[in-house]
Amino acid sequence: MRMSWRSVGTGSKETGSACTAQERERERGLFIMDGAFAGRQGYAGDSEMLVSIRSYEEGVPRGSFLSFEYNQRYEFQGLDQMLLKMEDIMDAVSVPQPAFEHKSFYGEPYRIQEAEPGQRVSGTRRRPEDLPRLSQGKASFALRFRYRQHGSLQGEFIAAAEPEGTERKVAFRSALELMRLIHEYLAH
Repeated sequence: MRMSWRSVGTGSKETGSACTAQERERERGLFIMDGAFAGRQGYAGDSEMLVSIRSYEEGVPRGSFLSFEYNQRYEFQGLDQMLLKMEDIMDAVSVPQPAFEHKSFYGEPYRIQEAEPGQRVSGTRRRPEDLPRLSQGKASFALRFRYRQHGSLQGEFIAAAEPEGTERKVAFRSALELMRLIHEYLAH
């Protein structure tokens, strides 16, 4: 059985089954994941993360994300923690390659997320049906990191858009710009 992002994200049955309005609303955020995976242009140096936001209170998002490089769900509280964990994972797999090493106050760069030995997926990237379940959430989106230059992140923010069933890609030039895009998306 091939599982779609909708069923991975919400635990609902395959499309065609009767859904309540609340289930359809939850699925709306994950609807674009099928297209994001199927239509992705595979650059050798890209890293892609799928994010599910469970709550957004007082400007602090809480949720989890999945990486195509690892078969594990990572929890976060706040965008700073999410981005630091993502960058630590990208450091562990060297994708995309950083332009230079991180600076350090005490001689060793701070790591919020250490990669576990043997955890990395070898060979081709993960397929949607191989990834663990994302929790049901308020919103979901994909992040495609293309570069790590000038001490920051560059890539694409991919999320559901109006009309329903479509997706929108917005390129970001820095982690700060990405944080603003995410806050804007969650506020609406």
